[in-house]
Amino acid sequence: MKKYFYNFKLDFFFLSGITILIWCIVFTFTQGNRSDLIYQIAALTSWVVNWPHFAATSYRLYYRKDFYSQFPVTSFLIPILVLVATVFSLLQPESFAVIWIKLYLIWSPYHFCGQTLGLSLLYARRGEMVITPVQRFFLASFVYGSFITMTAISEIGEGFNSYYGVNYPRFNLNHQFVNLLMTWQYLNTAGFLISFYPHFKKWRSFPPLVLLLPLTHAFWFILGPHWPGFNEFVPALHSLQYLFIAWILQLSERHHISETKGFRFNFSSESLKWYGLNILLGAILFQVLPLWGERAGLPTNFAFGVIIASVQIHHFFVDGVIWKLKDNKILSPLMVNVEQWKHS
Repeated sequence: MKKYFYNFKLDFFFLSGITILIWCIVFTFTQGNRSDLIYQIAALTSWVVNWPHFAATSYRLYYRKDFYSQFPVTSFLIPILVLVATVFSLLQPESFAVIWIKLYLIWSPYHFCGQTLGLSLLYARRGEMVITPVQRFFLASFVYGSFITMTAISEIGEGFNSYYGVNYPRFNLNHQFVNLLMTWQYLNTAGFLISFYPHFKKWRSFPPLVLLLPLTHAFWFILGPHWPGFNEFVPALHSLQYLFIAWILQLSERHHISETKGFRFNFSSESLKWYGLNILLGAILFQVLPLWGERAGLPTNFAFGVIIASVQIHHFFVDGVIWKLKDNKILSPLMVNVEQWKHS
């Protein structure tokens, strides 16, 4: 069993190393502040990273009949429910839209945590690393605690926050409660570092990404907000992780099909075709759909925000089933090493 999906260098770059690189670049040129150039570059990454990452989920679910037939509720009922919620949100901007946007904004960072935890445990399995129940508890607490703590900070006090013209209320949390959460997260961090200390000492014997992924995640959530320029790229960094794993899964399945059906597997053409289709689908989801809302007479900014939230909520629902590692049909293609097929 190979420790890495491709090799250490590529896995590390896409899943963790690029976070350090982008932080260094942003801090060197802007001291961590936002600028017009930062906004422009972040907007460009939406086209080539963020949007394709959402598209890859839909592509994964619907591109094969046997797959979407395996999950009929997620494949057919969930899109209808999301569409109905979207229509209600567009028609009721001061009531239903507020609930819909709030749901999305809380679910999104929770979704980030699930990806980090899942990848860390997947690398542990690939490296045949035994994680005790105590270690797993502190790993999960450390990852999810960062989301809970930073979300709570943004919910302090009365008042409203705004998302694409939708004003949604805070939860009116008090400082004492948030301070307790921060103390809890300090304990989570200590528990994570202490319980995994034996693994830190022999990190060469297992994939170090088991530990680097949760540390990278904490960098996004806990330190990232202190540097607004860097924080603009956190969604892209999460999306890049997702695209990397989805790409590996796509190649693994296509290689298996090529062996069973007897056609030649081409590493480069399979990769480019998959990525190109996801760029196109991403543009449809995040450019074409919001234009329909604008043509219906809705405020452009508002329609864009609601539809973006709906696309992402659908993504969260789908991810909940297509990445269940307890299903061997999903796990097996993720246990391969694709570098060996590059020149096949």
